[in-house]
Amino acid sequence: MEVGELAIRQFIERVHGPEPQGWLVVWTRQDKASRAFPLAQEGALDAAVAYCADRASRQDVYAAVGLQGQALEHGSRGKEAGVVSVPGVWADIDIGGAAHKAKDLPGSEEEALSLVEAIGLPPSVIVRSGFGLQVYWLFREPFVIETEAERQDLKSLSRRFQQMLRLQARARGWTIDPTADLCRVLRVPGTFNRKLPGDVRPVMAEYFDRAYCVDDIAEVLCGLDDPGEPAPSQPPPDLPPAKLPPILEGCAWMRHCRDDAATLPEPEWYRMLTVVARCEDAERWAHELSQPHPKYSRRETQRKLKQASGEQVAPVTCAYVESDLGGARFCDACLFRGNVNSPIAIGRLEVGGEAGESGPPEDVEPEDEDESDPPPPAVTAAASQIEHFTDLGNAKRFAARYRDRLLYCEKWTRWFEWDNMRWREDETLEVYRLAGLLIRSLYPLAKRIRDDEERQAFLKHLARSESFRAQTALINLAKADPAFAVRPGDLDRDPWLLTVENGTLDLRTGTLRPHDQRDRITKLAPVRFDPTASCPNWLEFLDMVMGGNRRLVSFLQRAFGCCLTGITSDKAMFILYGASGDNGKSTMVDVIQLLLGDYAVRTPTETFLRKKDGAIPNDVAKLKGARFVWASENERGSRLSESLIKEMTGGDKLSARFMRGEFFEFYPEFKPWLATNHKPQVRGDRALWNRLKLIPFHVTIPKDRQKPRHEVMAMFRREFSGILNWALEGCLEWQRNGLGVPEEVVAATREYEAEQDTFAMFLEEKCVRAPNARVLSLALYREYKSWAEQYGESPVSHKMFASFMSERGFEKTKTNRGFLYSGIGLRTEDHYDTPRGSAPPRQTHLVHEEEGEEV
Repeated sequence: MEVGELAIRQFIERVHGPEPQGWLVVWTRQDKASRAFPLAQEGALDAAVAYCADRASRQDVYAAVGLQGQALEHGSRGKEAGVVSVPGVWADIDIGGAAHKAKDLPGSEEEALSLVEAIGLPPSVIVRSGFGLQVYWLFREPFVIETEAERQDLKSLSRRFQQMLRLQARARGWTIDPTADLCRVLRVPGTFNRKLPGDVRPVMAEYFDRAYCVDDIAEVLCGLDDPGEPAPSQPPPDLPPAKLPPILEGCAWMRHCRDDAATLPEPEWYRMLTVVARCEDAERWAHELSQPHPKYSRRETQRKLKQASGEQVAPVTCAYVESDLGGARFCDACLFRGNVNSPIAIGRLEVGGEAGESGPPEDVEPEDEDESDPPPPAVTAAASQIEHFTDLGNAKRFAARYRDRLLYCEKWTRWFEWDNMRWREDETLEVYRLAGLLIRSLYPLAKRIRDDEERQAFLKHLARSESFRAQTALINLAKADPAFAVRPGDLDRDPWLLTVENGTLDLRTGTLRPHDQRDRITKLAPVRFDPTASCPNWLEFLDMVMGGNRRLVSFLQRAFGCCLTGITSDKAMFILYGASGDNGKSTMVDVIQLLLGDYAVRTPTETFLRKKDGAIPNDVAKLKGARFVWASENERGSRLSESLIKEMTGGDKLSARFMRGEFFEFYPEFKPWLATNHKPQVRGDRALWNRLKLIPFHVTIPKDRQKPRHEVMAMFRREFSGILNWALEGCLEWQRNGLGVPEEVVAATREYEAEQDTFAMFLEEKCVRAPNARVLSLALYREYKSWAEQYGESPVSHKMFASFMSERGFEKTKTNRGFLYSGIGLRTEDHYDTPRGSAPPRQTHLVHEEEGEEV
């Protein structure tokens, strides 16, 4: 590869202008060497270009955005205090891939550019750095810093600009590294990115004739506060070293730094050290937390720890973690949010200690906590103690205590409680019981408050908090806490997981893993998974009701197997049909419903049938999250709702609502089943018939083999683990080879379709096809309407009638008497369109002597 000296020169000239003021710092990554060039001096630009080109042949080359006021020591990249000229604002946007360990990054250049567009100001320069974008919004001329106030204003502008960019990224689920410092080094176009061995990529720039004044940038940032930076100050000398274990327990971001140490970015690692450096046994902790990283160096860790504990470095603040280190996902649910400004403060809280003299007030006796609500961990108690004595403070205490036990969905106005298997809907007002237990459990905390006035105020607050008003306020305020609040889409979001009593099944592999709160599963199949279990009675039953047809039994196994999942790719509705009773179809679906528990719903037959206009689809609303939905025994002559069946099986969103409730939308995960002795009427097109799968039940169970229902169900309950294995085997087979509809089901469905084609029956009984036959559209429709009413059918509209005719190849032409169909006519005993000698008996009517109309 060749380096591009022209590209290097163009970049420096475009960014720093024709009369640059200051020293350009060039830094190379592999040897961590730097060199500064006084761009205002003659020949300095040529020297800088030549140096970059020479280094680019073997190293990654960077240049500082801000120009320094003087030459630097070898290896130094400069400091913000030395920057004298800034060309604009900038951003460094990584793109997901092998070059970056972070997963929450834009997945493509297009996504990264969408983030740039969201700023509202088109960029001046876009540098494609090989594995990301480095983007500049240049000032009309570089800003030359003359006072310290101007430096602070530019630093604030840069931080606020990148804060806006990070907020936009966070809204899309991405994170962006903070690069707002004025001495930041970025890649130089015309050089190469060698981050991945064997994958060397050129660094290229694209330029646009756009430039801005400082006020243009500030206007875009109007209303956005400066996130700030850690203050360069040392903790007061009288503060003792903090304890790190409570910090790790109470701060989710610090736990992330520990648990993800092997992939922790350098900026987060260093900020973590600013906390560790002020803790007891800091050196041991620093090395223990740093060792998992593949580039761990004891010498470098020791050097950074010394730097992090220096007088000019303060422990990282919570605000900095959230705004600059992508810590919002950790900070949102923090127990101490709003009450501490740095993780270090948690390590200095009193989380134990000797009991004081004070106890609960005499007029309020605290209840003993039951076994299901043990005392909170010490760090949770500490968080409760420092909270405000208000309703909101109580709500935050409630969230701190029950953050792993409760969820709340505002869209459904429902609380969910973790029962060690799934998030079960709270149907017994457990949330109110827990609120009362919380308040009663806080009285012992008063013993730790040494100040008498503060202790008495806390006790009075607890007494007031036992009122109905305070308890209701606590619960209502807690609903919005990030520890509890979820959206409907956050629940049951993985269609390949099935929760059973002893774990969660991954249906893609058929393996069991422990229950996990993070799956947010609200449903349970009340059966234990036992891979060794069998179901001989179930298999004998299937063989009997299917008349020994193994193809049908295997099809049922795959069909029921796919119902374990929330996948609806087959777009199928299953109809179990047997004209006589005692054929086992209802027993079969009853067993599957009991096996699947919360995942199965029996719905009224009317759910699948046509409703009168304006009927509220509240029966559809309860189907959200179900995977197996069935109904039975529709009345003779009832008709399927063709449009609803298509919606249910098509994979698109369904709209529904509960009685007196608002409409909501959801993606169906269920497969509809209908067990019936009467085939419902169908007036659908080919798309609907492709969805229907009619499974024939021709066998009547002999009387001598019939048993009372309770005995049958008890027998199958004992085999639930085996039946689950049978269905799971069908699910895996379905994934490998698809539904595999057998010929018996195909033939039965075709016969059903032929029976339901009433329009074909009309053409057969009332019409004749002949080349010379003709009939007016209106006359043909009137004959059809009369025929339909005679047979108790609901006639279709004139427009739909014309559509049916077109589907069967009959085209109409316009005449002076109306629209005329050719090739078809009405059967009559007289009036022929051909001479009597040539016309067969009961031949076609010529043309009715009346005006037609357009259809």
